[in-house]
Amino acid sequence: MSGDSTARLVDDATPAQLELRESQKRYEQLVASIDGIVWEADAATLRFSFVSQQAERLLGYPLKRWLEPDFWRDHIHPDDREWAVRYCIHATRAQRGHDFEYRMLAADDRVVWLRDIVTVVVENGETSKLRGIMVDVSERKKKEEALRAMEQRLRGIVENLSDVVYSCDLSGRFTYISPAIERVSRYTPEECIGRDLRTFIHPEDLPAVESSFAGTLAGHPASLEYRVIDKNGEIYWAQGSSRPLIENGE
Repeated sequence: MSGDSTARLVDDATPAQLELRESQKRYEQLVASIDGIVWEADAATLRFSFVSQQAERLLGYPLKRWLEPDFWRDHIHPDDREWAVRYCIHATRAQRGHDFEYRMLAADDRVVWLRDIVTVVVENGETSKLRGIMVDVSERKKKEEALRAMEQRLRGIVENLSDVVYSCDLSGRFTYISPAIERVSRYTPEECIGRDLRTFIHPEDLPAVESSFAGTLAGHPASLEYRVIDKNGEIYWAQGSSRPLIENGE
């Protein structure tokens, strides 16, 4: 009899009701399949009214905890809490969607970097809700931090070399030059950046330097001895080696 009752309930549903149920089912499956936390919150209090199941997997807190007052504020990393909340409130008041990255503290004390993409819902001219998705970007942040640390180490090595290390654009203007330039030419790095390297070369050696530079632009490493004129007009010999920096095949 129970089975017959169920069958009658299904049979009694209108096509519109069946379509609505199917749509709801597809929506729930879609939200559950997204590799991020789908959420909705009150615009005035920033209190969550909905979070998807991924929230529990990502940070370890039961979903009901997310619905508590001030959950979001209280679980942002202390170093990010003030600016992140202030930024969200400011953008919400301006009725402007926003996208920002900050750290949250997981239930097991892990620090998780999140990218939060927020849509501001406006009804009758008033901001009513916030909707968004939080994506875990911790691995990317780790790689970025490792890259910054490597760049700092390399810069430390370069800036302590006795030789001058430089880079220039395709026109020959310096884009970087190491501090050693001041010792050998009396020019500071700041005085050199943006200037054409040819302005420092003795006129008689310019043709050879021009030829060498053209070869470098064509993709060929070069080594050349030439005379350089320092800030006081004195002349000294330098041995320069250059090679092209290839980026995106160019």
